[in-house]
Amino acid sequence: MGLEKLHPFDAGKWGKVISFLKEEKLLSDGMLVEAREASDEDLLVVHTRRYLNELKWSFAVATITEIPPVIFLPNFLVQRKVLKPLRTQTGGTIMAGKLAMERGWAINVGGGFHHCSSDRGGGFCAYADITLAIKFLFERVEGISRATIVDLDAHQGNGHERDFMGDKRVYIMDVYNRHIYPGDRFAKQAIRRKVELEWGTEDDEYLDKVERNLQKALQEHLPDVVVYNAGTDILEGDRLGGLSISPQVRPCPEGGAGGGVQQGRWAEAAAITAGLPEAAGPRPPARVSLPLPPTGHREAGRTGVSGGPRPPGAHPHGDLGRIPEAHGPHHCRLHP
Repeated sequence: MGLEKLHPFDAGKWGKVISFLKEEKLLSDGMLVEAREASDEDLLVVHTRRYLNELKWSFAVATITEIPPVIFLPNFLVQRKVLKPLRTQTGGTIMAGKLAMERGWAINVGGGFHHCSSDRGGGFCAYADITLAIKFLFERVEGISRATIVDLDAHQGNGHERDFMGDKRVYIMDVYNRHIYPGDRFAKQAIRRKVELEWGTEDDEYLDKVERNLQKALQEHLPDVVVYNAGTDILEGDRLGGLSISPQVRPCPEGGAGGGVQQGRWAEAAAITAGLPEAAGPRPPARVSLPLPPTGHREAGRTGVSGGPRPPGAHPHGDLGRIPEAHGPHHCRLHP
């Protein structure tokens, strides 16, 4: 419908990423699972019925997505063209948690809607997929009772912070530009390791702060699952993030996966994930990630979940509401 052109948020980046990874042969068919739309039953694990009913009004969706023309669309079109894709990405995050239990790690190319909480949306985030993924694991997987959220989006993740306010099972590390949206002072009370950045923060300072604070976070809280929200709006030139992180090749920090050099954003991600297995205990944590770095490819509207090689007998899909028993600590990554 072209609605994505009315907002600086790149709503087509997820399909571009999948196309890029396939073209570069970084993903095999056995590692890619098509995300499934989250049902009302799934959403009600976290969201209030009142909030879900509010989404049946085009005005409410226009406010959440910050696209004013949505007000004038009949709601059946809003449901189909705006909310269904977001529900599918939300289902992908829940599914990524499930796959991380089966395969040790998983990445949801969409999702990371960290401004949405149980009873309100905002900042292009209509569903609280991060909270949902963690709640599903807590409630339906034996032995999963402690989680760490590592939120590296340029904006404060006030949605999951509000949802887990006072919940000692969930440790939140949030690294964000302190001068931009949402500036939610109440939600900041839930952050256990807060790293506030200034306008134009550059590579060396950023990576140093991330590495030092991540090490401390993993010492302070031993998680069964780690959710990594890896927003790409930290990159220089992003109109919303206000930071100056280079997309160029950078030296991989000591201990980073792959050795040598990796793409700037990947070097950071590799440094984070490389430290998790040792910090989380003798068995490596499972990983669930959301959006990946944007590319120049032009395929919009698709989202998927990638995980480790499928174990024998594992079905490529699965009921979002039924998560199998898992063993050992796990790690999940996400970003919008």
